[in-house]
Amino acid sequence: MRILVVGLGSMGRRRLRNLTHLGGHDLAGLELLDARREEVGREAGIPVFGSLEEAFGWEPDALVISTPPDQHAPYALAAAERGLHFFTEASVVTTGMEEVIEAARGKDIVTAPSCTMRFHPACAKLRALIAGGAIGKPLTFTHHVGQWLPDWHPWEDYRTFYVAKRETGAAREIVPFELNWLTQLFGPVTELNAFVDVARGDTPSPCTVADALEAFRTAEACARSMATGSPVDLASIPTVRADLSVRT
Repeated sequence: MRILVVGLGSMGRRRLRNLTHLGGHDLAGLELLDARREEVGREAGIPVFGSLEEAFGWEPDALVISTPPDQHAPYALAAAERGLHFFTEASVVTTGMEEVIEAARGKDIVTAPSCTMRFHPACAKLRALIAGGAIGKPLTFTHHVGQWLPDWHPWEDYRTFYVAKRETGAAREIVPFELNWLTQLFGPVTELNAFVDVARGDTPSPCTVADALEAFRTAEACARSMATGSPVDLASIPTVRADLSVRT
């Protein structure tokens, strides 16, 4: 299979390493930044392209989309329209997804969002234990997840890339990823109680409470799609009822 990795940043390079380790595929890369494209092409020893049109001339069978979240949909749409398989990082941006779903509908292609934690051995073990009644009926649980944004890309200022944008902020990205496997264990979210607290720092948060609620809906849509094996329209997911307290 000829696989085109779209986006050669940290995640794109990781996907290249994974695919190289698996073996058996012809690989190429697409990257808009000249310096990064040349560096990865030299290091990985693969053909690299600077435009989608040029990359399609290589005639890939599948795309692995590893761009920032707000760039997922255009590449996924281009793949679906051409009848190409595609794997994409789970997107937290809802615009453009309806067009992607419609373009992929009825085609004999695999369209796969990233759901890494669902297949992690520890999560699979938890799922088996709960399903087997090892701890009885779960009534409550505590899950903590936190990120220090400067550690995401230590080589650049975190305020300059997608995690600092409201549409693609870190909270919007992390919440669906965590809820994707948590809802598989404990069921869908029906009620949210939360507080918002700016702990420290000078940079205003790019995410709002509304963004957090939308992330819950996105995660639920992903969970339903994975369970049924079919696309799920985000509009069919009810808005989460929330009781919010804001601390300043």
